[in-house]
Amino acid sequence: MVIFDEMVTLHGQGEFENQFRIRIIKLNNSGSVTQLKNYYVVASDPGDSSGTFIQNAAQILIPMVCREHTINYYEMVWFEHRQTNEPTLTVVTPSAAKACCGSACSQMITLDRRPARPNEISHVKQFLSDLA
Repeated sequence: MVIFDEMVTLHGQGEFENQFRIRIIKLNNSGSVTQLKNYYVVASDPGDSSGTFIQNAAQILIPMVCREHTINYYEMVWFEHRQTNEPTLTVVTPSAAKACCGSACSQMITLDRRPARPNEISHVKQFLSDLA
């Protein structure tokens, strides 16, 4: 079930801003199949880029989505959806780490990227038909 589907704007330095479409899908854990992850989050680039923007923005978008929608990093699969000639999906696996500088510590995430597997593509494909 899609629980969030909106354009999100990130403002950079000066007049720089970029829009991304964020779609959050809550997976159903009823029945005989138990999902290891409870959410799919699909972040789509604006459609007129090579996908570089979505890659660069993931470090900001992932914590923002998790914070605003009360989703733990470990409960989701984050997909980067590039709307190029041939739409592609990349799975981003965030892991939390603490970064300390003196006595001040903050939580940071590290990102591992890999191509989406065929079973992941087939599972999330029904939620992407209007994005291609």
